[in-house]
Amino acid sequence: MRGPVFPVLFIYLGISGTVLARLLLMPFAKALQARRGYSDQFVTDLAVALPLGAFILVVIVGMMLLAD
Repeated sequence: MRGPVFPVLFIYLGISGTVLARLLLMPFAKALQARRGYSDQFVTDLAVALPLGAFILVVIVGMMLLAD
């Protein structure tokens, strides 16, 4: 039972972390764009790359925990 439950749990934790990071980053990225004059590409990169990085880290840590 442990085998199928934990990978699914880690994937859903990663997805929820990605959604939360994106919701928190979008207002911050738009404020930076307005104040500093950053391009739309910067805002897109910030809003996509950081949440995906968080997802990858959660999945990697989850797989490391499964290996124990």
